[in-house]
Amino acid sequence: MEPEQLIGEIIKANTEEVYKDSAQPSVRVIGKSLAQCVSLFTTPVGRMAEIFETNIHRYIDKLDGLKEEELVAPDTRVLVPILEKMRFTDQEKVADYYAEILATASKKEHE
Repeated sequence: MEPEQLIGEIIKANTEEVYKDSAQPSVRVIGKSLAQCVSLFTTPVGRMAEIFETNIHRYIDKLDGLKEEELVAPDTRVLVPILEKMRFTDQEKVADYYAEILATASKKEHE
């Protein structure tokens, strides 16, 4: 069974129980959060690659004009979580924030 089909079956199996309690506000919030998480798993790999490429270009554009000696490798405590978020963040404003954080961490003056 394909991963997308498996996720679909899990959602389908749990849908009835979730909707029985949908009148409760806390369940609605959890349902929305779950839907967002599930959408990340079902996002086609090609789309994720496209989003990531766009976001990496945002980051590179923010480093434009800097000399090589002005740049450093960002601390992995910043680099890893930001790159992970950049894989699927397609909201322009949020993606720009991530690119800015990563660009700042890449500048020697902020080391």
